[in-house]
Amino acid sequence: MAQFRVTKYNPAFRRADNGAYMRDDWTSVSDIGGTFADGVLTREEYERVEGLYVEAIMRFVALANVDTLRVAALEFYGPDDPTEGLIDIPVAPDDRLRSIIVANLRETIWMMLEGRDNTFIHFGGDFYVFVGSDAVDTFPAPTGLFVEAFDSPFHPEHDPEDTTE
Repeated sequence: MAQFRVTKYNPAFRRADNGAYMRDDWTSVSDIGGTFADGVLTREEYERVEGLYVEAIMRFVALANVDTLRVAALEFYGPDDPTEGLIDIPVAPDDRLRSIIVANLRETIWMMLEGRDNTFIHFGGDFYVFVGSDAVDTFPAPTGLFVEAFDSPFHPEHDPEDTTE
C-alpha cells in the first residue's frame, strides 16, 4: 500500500535526524493575523492554502477511484457538524466531502475516512493530512503543497516508535 503525507511544509526545512519542521510557519485557522516567516497570515492566504488541500484530497480520491468513504473515527469540536447522521460519505456530488475536509482543516472536527482498496484519509493537526490506497502508486504534489511517501501515524500498521511527523 502506498501512503503519503500531504503538507504545505517544504521538506527542505525539516531536520534530517528527526524530520521536525524548523521554519516559523502558521499551523491553524486561529493563526490568521499572526506574523510568520512569510509575513502576516491573511484570511485570503489561509483560504488559498486550504483550497489547495481540498483539491489535493479530491484529486487523491479520484485517483483511488473511490465513490464512497466511510467515517472510521470522529471527534467533534465545533458548533456545526457537517457529518451529522453520516456513516458513509458520497464522493459525488462532492460538496459534502469538501465541507468535511474544510471542517477538519479548521479543527472543528477530526476524523479518519476509509474506502475500498484500503483507501484512507487521515487528518492530523497542524495541516498534516495522510492518505493511502492499494489503488494509488504515486500521488504527484499539487502546486503549492508537498507530497512525501510517509506512513500515516493513525494507520493500524503504523510503528508507534516512529515519532516523526
